[in-house]
Amino acid sequence: VQTCALPISNITIDVPFKRLVTTHLVKQRESNDSGTEIWVAPEYGNVPVKVLIIETDGVRYEQVATYVEVKP
Repeated sequence: VQTCALPISNITIDVPFKRLVTTHLVKQRESNDSGTEIWVAPEYGNVPVKVLIIETDGVRYEQVATYVEVKP
């Protein structure tokens, strides 16, 4: 089974430390499959700043970055 994620660029979201322009990745899924969405921040080297998982029973899990530090 092959999974594909559709990127949607320039989506602005608010996280606890800042308003960020992100790329939103959405896993394409069948109706009976769980779903995953990931927002990555190009400003921080495409670090994931938000993750949303939706289980087949509708339960949703969301993780949001509260702090990001990228060192060279």
